[in-house]
Amino acid sequence: MDEKRLPAAIVKSTAIIDLDPLPTPEARLVRTHLLAKQWFRASIATLIVCTLYYCVQSSCYPQEGAHVDQDLLQGYLQNVGKGCKDCLCGGEAETLFLSIPNEKSALATSRLFTSEPHMAGTSGDFETAKTFLAILEGELGIEPPPDDLPIFRAGTDESRSATLNISSYTRPMAWIDTYFPMLNTPLNRSLEILGTHGNPVWTAELEEVSDEADPYAAMYATATPAWHALSRGGEALGKLVYAHYGRQRDYDALLEAGVNFTGKIVLTRYGGNYRGLKVKRAQELGAVGVLIYSDLRDDDTLTGPARNPTSVQRGNVHFPSLYPGDPTTPGYPSYEDSVRMDGLSRPTIPSLPISWENAEVLLKWLTQSEEFVVRLVNNVDEKITPIWNVMCVIPGHIRDEVVVVGGHRDARIMKSMKVLGASDPSSGTTSLLEAVRGFGPINTESIVIASWDAEEFGLIGSTEWGEDFAEWIGDHVVAYINIVCLEHGLHLPIYPGIILGIRPLGSGSDYTVFLQYIGVPSAEACFTSTLHDPVYHYHSVFDTQRWQELYGDPTFSRHVAIAKHIGLQVLRLSGDLILPLNTTHYSLQVGSLPAAASIGVDFSPLRDSIHDLQAASLDLDIEKAEAERQYCRTTRMMRTIFCELRKLFGRVCHPEDNGLETGLQDRRLLKALERVKAVNRILIAFERGFISRDGIKGREWFKHLGVAPGKWLGYGATTLPGITEAITLDGDPVAVAHEIERLKGAIDNLVERIRAHA
Repeated sequence: MDEKRLPAAIVKSTAIIDLDPLPTPEARLVRTHLLAKQWFRASIATLIVCTLYYCVQSSCYPQEGAHVDQDLLQGYLQNVGKGCKDCLCGGEAETLFLSIPNEKSALATSRLFTSEPHMAGTSGDFETAKTFLAILEGELGIEPPPDDLPIFRAGTDESRSATLNISSYTRPMAWIDTYFPMLNTPLNRSLEILGTHGNPVWTAELEEVSDEADPYAAMYATATPAWHALSRGGEALGKLVYAHYGRQRDYDALLEAGVNFTGKIVLTRYGGNYRGLKVKRAQELGAVGVLIYSDLRDDDTLTGPARNPTSVQRGNVHFPSLYPGDPTTPGYPSYEDSVRMDGLSRPTIPSLPISWENAEVLLKWLTQSEEFVVRLVNNVDEKITPIWNVMCVIPGHIRDEVVVVGGHRDARIMKSMKVLGASDPSSGTTSLLEAVRGFGPINTESIVIASWDAEEFGLIGSTEWGEDFAEWIGDHVVAYINIVCLEHGLHLPIYPGIILGIRPLGSGSDYTVFLQYIGVPSAEACFTSTLHDPVYHYHSVFDTQRWQELYGDPTFSRHVAIAKHIGLQVLRLSGDLILPLNTTHYSLQVGSLPAAASIGVDFSPLRDSIHDLQAASLDLDIEKAEAERQYCRTTRMMRTIFCELRKLFGRVCHPEDNGLETGLQDRRLLKALERVKAVNRILIAFERGFISRDGIKGREWFKHLGVAPGKWLGYGATTLPGITEAITLDGDPVAVAHEIERLKGAIDNLVERIRAHA
């Protein structure tokens, strides 16, 4: 049709229309393919969204009557959401941690804490507590209170709430708890040999003597009284009896030889058992006093620098196998207004530590004459004295499960500046703070840091806190790691109990209240001497910073090694999905029953129960692996779904994107989390399963039926103490049968609990 014949409006409209050319067949095919692809993507996206919507409506919310641990859910999801590609991401945290502790920092910290007095209850001890608190605040970014320091009297609302609210903290917190135990300090002391007419023929020089080879030891030797903490004050007069190491068998051998201890003063050497138990057995046999010395013959195997013959080993003489802590408040905390008892865990006769130089004189008199008398004077000042535990919390992603790591801060020296326990306790304090520096940037389970006071008076600081918060510890503390680490040698023994299951712990350090009283899995590690190491002057004025830098750990590499070693244990206990507690090895150790052929008691029911425990523990090992595997599969699936969904909408999926914090959790994830939690509950309960409310016969403070400090060892452990002591000490078949029944009942209950969940 001719354009001129069209209406004007139509002509005008066609003039402005840009008509596209018809598409080619190839273009139509490409366009069809794109439309189909878009339709397919939209269909898949719709399907996923509908599936997830259904999950949210029907699966994410628990069925009626079901219980979901929201703290568990949020804690584990936060942990998974930190950017780890795998379900366990401890390697990155460990690498970061290991890069932080260093020798330069350790040296500076050691010099800081050996430049202040350390003895518990002194003003200098209080200053070191405040110094430790300030370091924690600086390292962890804790803002100090604007007014007073956070120092709380034990038993007050402030002190109670500080610990009981640990699970609610969202940022690091630190404070000082003040307890009020009975302590003593030395007054006048003397040691003399009296002639036939009662006149002194020899007077001992009780203090250590040093030359300018160690200027700090020389400067402060006379300012560090040599005495036994918690020793009985008074004067003793009597003939001398030499009792070798003062072990039970040493006293028994002398009794068999016809020696009468009544009215005698016992001379014994350090080693073989705890010093307080040397005094305990002597007083039971009627002795009136005890002298304990360091024998150079015990150093004969060492080839390094020798012992100073005037050195003296200080230390407390409480009875650690009866009960630790404040002698006047057994089983309850030492508040300022606590009711006091007489204190059955301390001696009733005086004692003194003396040097080899003095002991050599006494030994010569023993071989040359029996007609001489020794006079021992040990006057002390006893009073209720404040001590200060420094506490700190690093909150983690799971706040109701806590790992406690601690070590003691007080030293045995009363007054000095540069000679206050460079190895014991300052090396432990140094390593603890190096570990804290590494913990700072890492988010794990909650970690409690503790600097205990008055350990040197009988584990008082840790014991009083443990007795004060026993219920909270039982509900929340997963494990306790003790740092005492005397860096004075090249040997690194490990005493980890259930944590790795190698050697049992006895007593003598701050893990005691956690393990023996409450049943918390505990571990400890420290360097000790080898044959080629220099003699370590334990609890002596010669334990100086100079000795540490010249002989003990010149490079401070062992300080750092302990910090890393203990720190890794803490990180794995607080960061691993499944707690690294070895119940199978533990159950195999329990199977080592004491010999009892002459008792005539049937052990077969107990053996059957132990075999059941071993089998149940193997089943628990399988459950541990399967629970972890289920959790990993579920979280990987959730990550995959979330990332695919992001890709469908054209968004990049980064490694830290996992969908686990966006509400896309289904019932399978909750079930996997509950399974993990159930396994961890069993692992935590395993050690607690050996706790008996009635305790060990004759020393009921110790509740653990599996292990306790040896009754006449102190430091060393006695396994299955109830049964062992009924056999070896009592020889009573009825008592043995009773102890077998008690242990069997505890094991059967533990087996039942494991099998109910594994």
